[in-house]
Amino acid sequence: MIELAVITGNMEAAIDNLRQYRDYDVIVSRGGTAQLLRENLASPVIEVEVSVYDMLRTIKMAQQTGKRFAIMGFPSMTRASKTVCDILQYDMPSSTIHSAEDTAPAMRALLEQGVELVIGDVITTDIARKAGIDSLLITSGFESVEKAFEETVQLYQNIERIQRAAPYKEILARSPRPIALFGSDRQSAYMNPAYIAQMPKELEPVLKECIGRLVHRRK
Repeated sequence: MIELAVITGNMEAAIDNLRQYRDYDVIVSRGGTAQLLRENLASPVIEVEVSVYDMLRTIKMAQQTGKRFAIMGFPSMTRASKTVCDILQYDMPSSTIHSAEDTAPAMRALLEQGVELVIGDVITTDIARKAGIDSLLITSGFESVEKAFEETVQLYQNIERIQRAAPYKEILARSPRPIALFGSDRQSAYMNPAYIAQMPKELEPVLKECIGRLVHRRK
């Protein structure tokens, strides 16, 4: 069973509450917040990506306003916008930021270009709103969220397998006897230090041939 805790907050809230995230096995977040958590925590962070469809939907909404618009966000967001613009052969100003401190000067630069509406994530749209600029929040669709949670479950299951196997691997590693594990494809999955040190390499093809015969017999 997987326990899920939902914590609401933007990038600034994540900075103030980093300690509360340290007890989780895997963290799911988005954009700049995901990047910040990844840089400051040992726990793995899965990012909810902005898909091309998410970006296309938001750009279509911005076009309907009739205003000159631009996108501002972290690299994962601006990469998606570039893909959409390349497909549509559409020229749209964009500004890539790498920290919250980059937002204000990037916003001023876009205003100097005559931008009237800014597309971005939570922190970008918050700053735009405070500056009296119209903005559109890029939301991740169901598919993007579902993909992130599928990756999270898979990663957590892999972590559990590694944790369960760790004590046994330590026992095998300390054994003075040469031990090796081979899969049904005859490829070695594990060799303990004694095996590597004592067993001649010329013996491995013979072992693989024996494994192949055993697998064939079981079939």
